[in-house]
Amino acid sequence: MSHLLAVDPSLRGLGWAFFERGMLTHCGVVEGDSNKTTIEAVRGIRLDLVDALASVKVYLPEVVLEFPRIYPKGRGQTDHVDPNDLLWVAAVAGAVSTLGPSRIYYPSDWKGQSKKEKTLRLVLQACTPAERAVIEQVKGWKRHNAVDAVGIGMYHLKRIGKNLVKETFV
Repeated sequence: MSHLLAVDPSLRGLGWAFFERGMLTHCGVVEGDSNKTTIEAVRGIRLDLVDALASVKVYLPEVVLEFPRIYPKGRGQTDHVDPNDLLWVAAVAGAVSTLGPSRIYYPSDWKGQSKKEKTLRLVLQACTPAERAVIEQVKGWKRHNAVDAVGIGMYHLKRIGKNLVKETFV
């Protein structure tokens, strides 16, 4: 497909990236509404994403998204993360998957265990100057979610791979 929507689902800041013919053309973050019930927030995130895509004239793309997974506790993981929160992230992923033919990737599929800073560097290294400019337009504290969406899309397009993360940052 010539149109690809990549999504990093979240209730608080869903990251999205749109690729045309394999090149990043748009990306952003859709912020959740904390004044809504959780199920209303899931619906709202999907509707806000549809609005964002309509503003850039995107219709019926192929969709790739990260799907949450609970990993056994390992190095760097803490007890303050409630795994039940991932159920709502999965609900957002399910809602987004209705936008077109979909494929999911687990975080470990596309970025291994790399931290946000390393993922950012990997994605930016794989970008053309024009694509970096698209990413730089995204502002705010949830910008990393848009970068993750770009990374998911690039992984799907075989522009980056998990092995590149290890090789680049060892």
